[in-house]
Amino acid sequence: MNRRGCKASLLFLIIAMALATASCCPPVIPTPYVAEEFAISINPSDQASPAISGDIVVWDDPRNGNWDVYGYSLANGTEFAVSTDPSPQTFTSVSGEIVVWIDLRNGNNDIYSYNVTARTEFPVCTDPADQWMPAISGDIAVWADERNGNFDIYGYDMATDTEFPICTDPSPQTFPAVSGETVVWIDLRNGNNDIYGYNLATGTEFPICTDPDQQWDPAISGDTVVWRDWRNGNEDIYGYNLATETEFPICTDPAPQQFPAISGDIVVWKDKRNGDYDIYGYNLSRVEEFAICTNLAPQASPAISGDIVVWVDWRVSKWGQITNGDIYGARLLFED
Repeated sequence: MNRRGCKASLLFLIIAMALATASCCPPVIPTPYVAEEFAISINPSDQASPAISGDIVVWDDPRNGNWDVYGYSLANGTEFAVSTDPSPQTFTSVSGEIVVWIDLRNGNNDIYSYNVTARTEFPVCTDPADQWMPAISGDIAVWADERNGNFDIYGYDMATDTEFPICTDPSPQTFPAVSGETVVWIDLRNGNNDIYGYNLATGTEFPICTDPDQQWDPAISGDTVVWRDWRNGNEDIYGYNLATETEFPICTDPAPQQFPAISGDIVVWKDKRNGDYDIYGYNLSRVEEFAICTNLAPQASPAISGDIVVWVDWRVSKWGQITNGDIYGARLLFED
């Protein structure tokens, strides 16, 4: 057979193999990708714990010699101070135009808030006991509260200026998250960290995950709760659909996955499968996992709102040495 004949036979074989493969495998799902990655704050000081809602990104920042709260508008590309009180402000959260954080100005941990549009600050809870770990969704702020001698979950409705208990079980409750009318948290009533929830509209409490191993870092968006789970002997990401009462694994890669966040159908987390921590994501509607940032420097503390993911990033160095964490972001684009 001449060379031309060999090439024709080889081409026929390749096409035949491709057709055979296509007939026995599922169709390829279009892959989401990072349409745009960008720096949000690369101030020489450390930036930590970013949160995002819509066009507003906020984080903890010690550029003034103590931890303050700073923000950035994605809409107009401007950075702004949220709170620069001389006492420390940390553990920042945001929903819409309202930012909340832990504040030490009164000598103990209180919850304070700031309206980005009105540029007004106001206290949410200044009970003499310590308040920790605030989160916010719409008009509802929640936090862990030590007023009863152990950690309980309390809430505050900004529309009605009303504070209320959510869970005061004698065991500790910590790390609350909220979306709409549902509050979730870590609960120790069964002797290990479980995930519990509460419906603000009906006043009903319910278990979400009581697996004998440890669950951590719950996050919620709509009907979907996600968390870090130890049931497989390492840190994985699991989820639960409140509407269908169904639990499901999201990522069980042998490497550690930590600190999940969720917005709509997209779950993000920090992932160590490549030897250092990167940012990965998962599309619940497409049942598809994808990488968001695998820069050689570490990435941590992801947060997401819509198609924007933000995180702490250590890629900026000085004289070859990593010096501080910065805030980076990425816009996700999903092909049809």
